[in-house]
Order: sequence, then C-alpha cells, then structure tokens
Amino acid sequence: MIGATVVVMGSDPILGTTTDVDGRFAINAVPTGRVDLQIRMIGFEEQRMPNLLLTSAKELVLEVRMQESVAQLKEFEVKAPERKGELRNDMATISARKISVEETSRIAGGISDPARMVGTFPGVAGDPSGNNTVVIHPKACSGAWKVWRSPVPITSAMMVAPADRSTC
Repeated sequence: MIGATVVVMGSDPILGTTTDVDGRFAINAVPTGRVDLQIRMIGFEEQRMPNLLLTSAKELVLEVRMQESVAQLKEFEVKAPERKGELRNDMATISARKISVEETSRIAGGISDPARMVGTFPGVAGDPSGNNTVVIHPKACSGAWKVWRSPVPITSAMMVAPADRSTC
C-alpha cells in the first residue's frame, strides 16, 4: 500500500516515513528499546503498534494489515483568491492592459465588442471586413508574434495576427 505514513510515537525530533509501492518502509536512527508505531492512510483506520522491541544489529520486520474505514465528510468549497487589477497573461513580457467588460461599453466605437475596442489602441487595428480579427502592426512587433488574451468572455471567434508576417 503506497503512501501510508509510519511514525515512531514520542520521538523528538519526529521519526517517520511513508511506504513505497510495495508497502515497505524503513526508518533509520531509531533508538533501541521499546517503541510504539503509528500507521495512517487516508481511507483506512489508524493502526497503533505498541511496545515493539527493537534490538541492535537486527531488523524488526512487521506485517501490518490495514482495515478500510468509511467516513461521511462534510461538503467544502475551494476558492482561489481573486487578484483584482492583476493581469493574468504570461505572454505580456513588456506591458499589458486589462480590459473590463464595463470598459468595452464606455470606449467610443467599442460598441461592447472587445475586438473593436482594442482597435482604438496604438499599433492595433480591427479587420475592415467586420469580423473579429485583431491585426497588430509591424511596428508593434519586436521580432515575435504578439498574442492578446483577454479575461473578457468573447462570444465570437477572435484571431490575433501581425499585419505583415514577414517582419514579425
């Protein structure tokens, strides 16, 4: 049974280990004499093995059988901390700008469309045919493709491509 924790009770500092793929374990530097072991694993009842006699120059070989346990757990929710104002774009190495949904409605000509709104920024143009392609001008490229990712949910497909692929 892989991953069970085995601890020598009352040791200071705590001596312990986890079991390997075959359920085997070894704990080094345990003082000789009587020791108590505690074995734990999620989904199994805790096992305590008291008064095990550990002598010098001889391994103590144990066979431990774990009994499954069933427990009804309470519901819980995991939430990531919300980082307001912080950009989540690994591609933005020099600068980036976060665009909120509210902002798409305030920019003139944006008409609540992020693709149209970014077309108002320097170096960026929208496709004149009216689809949601965003074109980044060659002067905005510094030898690499620039990708614009938005935290704004976009309902239609949106592509980002440099205007002149030979220079980007």
